[in-house]
Order: sequence, then structure tokens, then C-alpha cells
Amino acid sequence: NLQDYYSKKTYIEDIMPVINNKSIRKNAILNVIKQCCAILFPLITFSYASHVLGKRGIGSFSFVQSLVSYLLLIATLGIPTYAVREGAFVRDNKEKFEEFASELYSINIITTIIAYGILGALLLFWDYLASFKVILLISSCTLLLTAVGADWINSVFEDFQYLAIRYIIIQFLALFLLFIFVKSEKDLVNYTIISLIASAGGEVLNIFYVKKYVTLKFSCRLNIKNHLLPLLILFGGNLAVIVYVNSDISMVTVMLGEESAGIYAAATKVYQGIKHLVYAIVTVTIPRFSYFVAHKKIKERDQLINKTMEYLSIFIFPMIIGLFFEGNNILYIFAGKNFCEGSDALKILSFAIFFAVVSNIFNNAVLLPHKKEKIILYVTLVAGISNVMLNLFIIPRLDITGAAITTLIAEVINAGGAFFYSIKSVKFTINGKNLFSEIIGTVVVAVVCIFVESLRIRIISRLFISIIISSLLYLLTLLFLKNKIIMEILRDIRVRLNI
Repeated sequence: NLQDYYSKKTYIEDIMPVINNKSIRKNAILNVIKQCCAILFPLITFSYASHVLGKRGIGSFSFVQSLVSYLLLIATLGIPTYAVREGAFVRDNKEKFEEFASELYSINIITTIIAYGILGALLLFWDYLASFKVILLISSCTLLLTAVGADWINSVFEDFQYLAIRYIIIQFLALFLLFIFVKSEKDLVNYTIISLIASAGGEVLNIFYVKKYVTLKFSCRLNIKNHLLPLLILFGGNLAVIVYVNSDISMVTVMLGEESAGIYAAATKVYQGIKHLVYAIVTVTIPRFSYFVAHKKIKERDQLINKTMEYLSIFIFPMIIGLFFEGNNILYIFAGKNFCEGSDALKILSFAIFFAVVSNIFNNAVLLPHKKEKIILYVTLVAGISNVMLNLFIIPRLDITGAAITTLIAEVINAGGAFFYSIKSVKFTINGKNLFSEIIGTVVVAVVCIFVESLRIRIISRLFISIIISSLLYLLTLLFLKNKIIMEILRDIRVRLNI
């Protein structure tokens, strides 16, 4: 029984030695590199595809992806999140971890079969899907590859170097195939296949790589008593997240048509990309938060939370303001002139990034390690239901801008709930000097964007000039005001370079 095992004193003494902050920084850097690629490559492929396939093609693809995301959620059943949290407890005991991993692997195979059964029923009884059948079946291969790849094992062991290298190689392959096989609006099927390779191709390699850590076996002993309840709670929370993240695309497609869905998909692609880049810093700290909580090292946990928030605040404020002022230019370059109608939606979504990051921190750093999945579920359900209900009234009146507004409202609800239920158990320290320097720096970014936008030069030139000058002045502002985090980063660089 894993719960009995966790409670033994010998576990606290013998399992998972403390890993220093240096490894966290290394993993954070590796994961940020991976996430940068996770943003860069999809942006390149989506940008190219939007110019070639047009609004209708992109709208169809985005609708299918949103539908597959629901099926993938059923197939994974919260296993990746649960496995990273619980696997951190037993990863240094090979026998225990192999038993634990095989149980989750077996559950994942069963839930994947159930997801395919649901897909079959949808294709059989929902006539609307007839025109999407081919690309839907291709995209659904993600379900099987995710299950057999068991990528969560690499996260349990914090093997972010492998994840980063594998991801980059697969993305370069997908990019190469894209430029060869996607040449016109008729190549939507080819684009879907290449997108499958990009998103799940690494899972094929992982089938062999995970043998480095564990030998996965299908087991009839699923240990349902221990696993099912937390998995269902995490599933419910993830379902609510998927609903308020992807319901917009689904509902825009059904209510406004595929072209509107394509325009909105371009805006959300940029928004999701930047949001996941910021998430990268939080992701690598999840196993460490679980470790600190398991060992009752609450002081160390609070220090890590505060440090994580300090690092995130440096990037998030200028990102939000930059995206707000440069949204139209980004969409013009990213997807083309026909997609600039989504600029207002992107401006609204830029503010949603802040609240999404806040909820991500408190959910993963406080609530999840303390096994308060039910709170996450309740809060996210409220956010998801609010989003869907508001969409029914606002989208017909405000078009895709309304969809962005409902997403912002949902993120505010989610962040507010996570903060409310976390605040009592965390000791926060806000460095006023750091925050002041970041606010001043962000104002400088806004001024630069407004000034450059007034220049009569090409859009691509305006965008790159804004990015370069605002980034440089932002950094100089932080240095001039002696921002502690920037000074620490520079100090680390000097030590590494022996300067």
C-alpha cells in the first residue's frame, strides 16, 4: 500500500535526497528552452499553414484538435499530473516505482480504449463530423501514442534534458516535412499527419527510452482503491480547464463558422504559446514542491514559491504589455492580413495570461502537493461552467471578441479561487523594490511600443524594432534600479564564464 509506505519514517530518511537549487535552475533553463521551441515551431508551422490553408482550413483543423483534446483528456484521466506528484515519492525505490508505473500504465491503456469507443460513437451518431472524419481519425492517433509512450516517467525523474533534445529533433523533422508536403489548400490531411508527428512523434521514441528507468507491463492488478479517486478528481479539474480553454473554438466553429474559428485560433495560438512559455518555469518545480511537502519542509517550499514568483514577474509584465500593443502586428506577420480581425481578441487574452499564471502557481505549488485536488476541481468547474454559459450569450453578440472576454473571466475566477484557498497556508514575501523596477520597466516597454507604432515603416520592421528596443530598455531599467533577480542572474553568468 503506497499510502502506508509514504507514512513510514524510513521513507523520510532514505528516499529522495534533497536536490540543490542549481538543479532546479538547470531544469528550468532546459524546460524553458523546450517551451521556447514548443512556441517557436508551432508558430512557424501554424503561420505557414495559415497562409497556405486559409481561414477555413485552419478553422477545420482547430475544431478537430479541440475535439481530440477532450478525448485525450479521457484517455489520460489525469495520469500525467498524478504520476509526477506520486511518483516523486517512490522513484528511488525501483521495485515500488515499477509496480506504481505499471499500474498507471495499465489504467491508461484501458481509458484509451474507452476514449476510442466514444470517438466511434461520435462518428456514428453525429453527422456534423462527417466532413472532418479523415483528419479526426488521424489526429486521434495521439491518444494511443500518448498512452504507450508514458512520457510522464521522464518528468518524474526530472529528465528534462532528454525531453528538450527529443522535442527539438522531432520539431525540425516536422518542419522539414511541412515545407515539402503542404503546398495548397488541398493539403489539409498532410498538415494533420505532420502535426501528429510534431505533437506525439516523440512518444514512439519514448517507448524504448523509458526502459532506462522502468520496465512497463500491462497488469490486471490496477490498485484501483488507491488510484481511482485522486485520478477522477484530477480528471474533473482537467476537464473543466479543457472546457474553458477549448470550448471557445468548438462553440465559435458551431455558432459562427469555420472562418471565424480560424481567426480566433490564430489569436489563441499566440496566447497559448506565451502562456506555456511562462508555465515552463513552474513545471520543473512541481516534483520539488511535492518533495518539500512530503518532508514537511514548509519553509523551503515557501522560499521556492516566492523565488518562482519573483522570476516569473520579471517576464510576465512586459510580455503582457508587449502583446497588447503589438497584437495586430504579430497576427499580421504570424498568420497573414486575413487573420488581423482577431487582434482585439488577442489584446483581451493578453491580460488573461497573468491570471492563468497565478492559478498555475498556486494549484501546482500549494494545492496539488497538499492533495487538495477537490478544491482545484470545484474552482475550475465554476470557471469552466461560467465560460460555457457566458459563451452562449456573448459570442452571438460580440463575435470572437466575446469568446476572448469569457476566457479572461474564466481565468480570473480560476486564479481568484486558487489564491483564496492557498493564501492561508503560504507565507508570502513581496520585494517592493523589485516590483517597482518591473513596473517602471513595463511602462518603458509601453512607451516604446506606442512610439514605434507611430512610425511609417513596414509592419515587420515595427515589430522587431519594438521588441529589440523595448527589451533592451527594460533590461537597462532593471539594472539601473538594481533589481535583485537580474543582479543574481548576471552574477551567475559571470561565475559560469569566469569573468
